[in-house]
Amino acid sequence: MWRIDRATYEATRVGQFPGLDSVAVAFGSLWLTSRSQSHLWKLDPADGTVLGQLDLPEPSGVVPVDDALWITTYDGGLVQLDPATLSIRSERKLQYAALGPPIYAFGSLWVSALENDAVLRISLDQG
Repeated sequence: MWRIDRATYEATRVGQFPGLDSVAVAFGSLWLTSRSQSHLWKLDPADGTVLGQLDLPEPSGVVPVDDALWITTYDGGLVQLDPATLSIRSERKLQYAALGPPIYAFGSLWVSALENDAVLRISLDQG
């Protein structure tokens, strides 16, 4: 991963994160997932310092919603994470596996089931 100085456009390498699948900026941090490494990383956006790491089974994407991060896993999992403590608030299995990264729109999470040609709409009111 590279940091680009906005004033000088100078690029500086700030870290290597193999198999990077998704990136989100939220809660004052940069969040990265890697299915191949089975990691979620929390980085300082200023210098790329790793502030935390959580092992998850093949996380395919991360999205912030309200006071939490929501993470999909390739095996069909949906994880709600506390961004301050990196503790899991809730987990559940969805009806499909091979999940893509989630997005948040219209009050719901939207996730593509890549091998089923389906898009899932997930209400967060149900946890």
